[in-house]
Amino acid sequence: VGYRHTANRRRRYDRLGRYRTGLLVVEDALCALNPVYGQGVSAAALNALALKEALAGGRTPSVHALQRAVLRSSRTAWEVATGADSPMPGATGNAVQSGLLARLLERYLGRVREHVPSDPVVCAANRDVLFLLSPPHSLLTSPRVLRRVLLHAPVPSAPGDLPSP
Repeated sequence: VGYRHTANRRRRYDRLGRYRTGLLVVEDALCALNPVYGQGVSAAALNALALKEALAGGRTPSVHALQRAVLRSSRTAWEVATGADSPMPGATGNAVQSGLLARLLERYLGRVREHVPSDPVVCAANRDVLFLLSPPHSLLTSPRVLRRVLLHAPVPSAPGDLPSP
């Protein structure tokens, strides 16, 4: 299935000012993600959980506070989608990373992707980040993942190892 709109878009309604009230923006209207990662419904569920937690305190928070809570709840999905799309040719906007640190990070994440097919530990850690179960930095802070990615060569998969349609 092809997708017509694959751009990641995040609108910062929390920056409109503290005193604008009456409209709370959530889900794709706030943070639209590249559908290839399959995180849209998960991000919407995280928005709903953030609203539930913010409204559970007994007093009614301001719309501005609710908007900030909803935006924070989609931060991990935004980081994963924009981080994966940033090195793609034609990527534009403020999510595009450049510089030495961005190049080193992209090289490391490339090694992570090379290990995914053959290393169950790296595969599980990468899956948990993509499924929004772990924060993206866990790929950089897990000693098990770091050791496997940096100290071991990836095992190339043979063409016959890939599933056929």
